[in-house]
Amino acid sequence: MLNPCRFDMTSTPSVMRSIASSFRDSLVPPMFSSSLVGGVAASLQKAQSPLRKSNVFASYQDQRSTDTALRDIVERQLLRRSGANIKAIPTKVVAAAATVLPLSPSQRDFVERQKLRLSQKIRDVNNTHRVKACARAWSDWRRAIDLRKRTDAAATTLQRFVQTVSCRDRVARRIKQRLQQRERQVHVRRVVHLCARRQTRAALAQWRTYSVECVVVNVLQTHIALSFQRKHVVQTTFDRWRNVWSASVLRKRTLHRLLRHVTSAATRKALVTWHAWRLEREVLAAFTKAQDEQTKHKLLVQAMTAQSQAEATAWSDQAKESSEHVQREAALTARIATLTTQLHEWTSKSKADAAVQTEAGASASAARTALLMEASFADDKKTAIDTESTLRKQIHDLEMSMADVKRRDDVKKSVESTATQDQTMGLMEDLSKREATLLQTKIDALERDVREREAAQLKMVLAHDVAVSQWTAKCQALEATVTTLEAR
Repeated sequence: MLNPCRFDMTSTPSVMRSIASSFRDSLVPPMFSSSLVGGVAASLQKAQSPLRKSNVFASYQDQRSTDTALRDIVERQLLRRSGANIKAIPTKVVAAAATVLPLSPSQRDFVERQKLRLSQKIRDVNNTHRVKACARAWSDWRRAIDLRKRTDAAATTLQRFVQTVSCRDRVARRIKQRLQQRERQVHVRRVVHLCARRQTRAALAQWRTYSVECVVVNVLQTHIALSFQRKHVVQTTFDRWRNVWSASVLRKRTLHRLLRHVTSAATRKALVTWHAWRLEREVLAAFTKAQDEQTKHKLLVQAMTAQSQAEATAWSDQAKESSEHVQREAALTARIATLTTQLHEWTSKSKADAAVQTEAGASASAARTALLMEASFADDKKTAIDTESTLRKQIHDLEMSMADVKRRDDVKKSVESTATQDQTMGLMEDLSKREATLLQTKIDALERDVREREAAQLKMVLAHDVAVSQWTAKCQALEATVTTLEAR
């Protein structure tokens, strides 16, 4: 971009027209279309380097008065030159122009010199710009030729690739992406432009409209969802009622068939026969069990009799052994008493001898007597201790034998206290009678259960009929509700 404070002679309209007329013949060849030329010019304008520094004399730069004077002089000079080419110029106009500005000879010489100087400068400028324009036109023409060649080569390559489906798809996708990107960019630019120009009211109105549309869409979706949910609930309820009704019908038919079979005479007879057969089997099993128990009791009595005989024999042997032990214990007790008596006698005798003896031989006699008594007492004490330990061991064995005998007596008493074989048979007969009574009670209970089940089945049938009627009323109410909702 040119600096507006710096004068450039080529920027004046007259100089531009002169330059255009001077290199009109060096324009871009006519073989390119206007659009191509415009595209080439635009592409070249982007690639061009910044403008060079002006070649005008330095004294004419940055001076507004000089610029204005030079511009006026150049325009008058160009007017004079262009007027020289006009053949028919009215003399009145020339005379009027001559009489407008009367100049002195020195002024006319100065003007002529200035005109010659400016003419030379203009010729130099025209020549310089003509050469530059020709060079630029030649370079533009060469670039256009190269661009056309590259365009033809690219078109040929694209023509080859476009024939394939993959290239077409890629091109289509790329075009779609570019279009979407452009749309987004246009939308973003529009929004930014509106915000920058403080036209947010339109954007807010647009957003409000979009929000209202969203609310309407949400309400519509909610209405559709609720309608679908109501229809789904009605359909589910109807399907459930239909399933319950079909199941109730099947159950009713089954109950009627079961009631008919139960109430029929043949069924009752078969049921009674089956109960009798079952009772017979139970009685037979009870008698078999009683016989097994009787056999077990017999074997138990025989085993207990043999055991009691063996225990009696063992008891007699144990009684003999215990009597021998008792006799031995009595003999030992008598011997212990005899030894104790002798000990007391020896003690009293030693005391009497000690009282009779004199004081001189009392100590020797007492010592000798004490030694003798200690020796005899130690022997007797050892013998008594051994005898006592033996007797204690024998007493312990006797106690254990007595405990065994007592246990055997208890077992014998318990065996004797049990019932005999006849009593056992009587007990078994009583047990069989009790079992027969229990079986009769069970039969009565079964008959009572059958009657109660029949009554319960009748109650269930009646309750089922009531439930079916209730479900029918509910379904009718639901149908009326659905009709009302559909009407709304």
